[in-house]
Amino acid sequence: MATGTGKTYTAFHIIWKLWKAGLKKRILFLVDRNILADQTRTNDFKPFGAAMTKITNRNVDKSYEIYLSLYQAVSGNEEDRNIYKQFYARIL
Repeated sequence: MATGTGKTYTAFHIIWKLWKAGLKKRILFLVDRNILADQTRTNDFKPFGAAMTKITNRNVDKSYEIYLSLYQAVSGNEEDRNIYKQFYARIL
């Protein structure tokens, strides 16, 4: 989708439906700039309220359900820096 076409708004509605239906326990929304995480938190994702947090310092507080993060904050060259793995379940 092009700039200004509603990508975040579309993502919000998909995440909202998954969250409200109880189909997902933790949802990670990745962005490439801090300003996008901050704008998303205060604008489009505002209805999530206290269920949402922004990941900082590679710390995942499991008391939240919706997480906003930079790509760089959840990945790295070393295995222990790849905290994104806490958000997916392996299907066997």
